[in-house]
Amino acid sequence: MTTQTRKTIPVPQVEPRQPIPTQNLRIPGPTEVPAQILAELAWPMINHRGPEFGAIVRRVTARLQYFFQTESPVMTFPASGTGGQESAVANCFSHGDHVIAISIGNFGDRLATIAKKFGLDVTKIDFPWGEAADPM
Repeated sequence: MTTQTRKTIPVPQVEPRQPIPTQNLRIPGPTEVPAQILAELAWPMINHRGPEFGAIVRRVTARLQYFFQTESPVMTFPASGTGGQESAVANCFSHGDHVIAISIGNFGDRLATIAKKFGLDVTKIDFPWGEAADPM
């Protein structure tokens, strides 16, 4: 019978973990996340196609109708900002349409990129990062 010797990898010596202070993180923001919301994020994830998510959408939709004081349908769009931009471009324009993309940073740049990928004729107007776009 042969005995194999296993090489032991030593535990690395690293600096001790420091507690993370409460931060006012403002990216892409400003978005301050209240402690109550952070606590809710500790719950297990749910299936976005399951009955739990469907129940949430029904509750949110009814409350949005109340908020906007309408009996008309209200559509919620569970996606990132990029998903919203792509949906807007795909559903509002046709190949070859001319659009103007105003950019003061990543989101405007991304909108121009999405529009180009959908075959739109894009005129991009850039403003310095951090400054408001001047309508004049």
